[in-house]
Amino acid sequence: MLSTQAIFAMYVPDVRAALDFYTDKLGFRVITDHADDEFSYATAAPEGATWRLIFSRPDIHGPELAERFEAEVGFSPHFLLAAEDLGAEIKRLERAGVEIVDHPTLQATGMIQAHVKDLYGNVITLIAESDLF
Repeated sequence: MLSTQAIFAMYVPDVRAALDFYTDKLGFRVITDHADDEFSYATAAPEGATWRLIFSRPDIHGPELAERFEAEVGFSPHFLLAAEDLGAEIKRLERAGVEIVDHPTLQATGMIQAHVKDLYGNVITLIAESDLF
């Protein structure tokens, strides 16, 4: 079953600056801070929120996708869903006829994630809830 938690990815040129803005200016709390790591990302949310923003550089997915995600800087965040049991959720979605783009894999960021497509071809990232919350 999908979790009530939600994550929205924002591609930003400078993860540290984005994290500072959302925490210092908007009052979000830092949840994870890997802004200075090779695979730079950070998460933050308002206190008590059941959702969070994840900030990452457009090149986090590799050079072949960097240009595509650079074009998204300043636009809507990428949609991610958390799953309590990611493996079971992927099996449920497969039985329901959902196209699985990538089965659960350990990412360089240390998170386990999978990708599915909606009926219009939009890719939705599913992340193991235990890696985030």
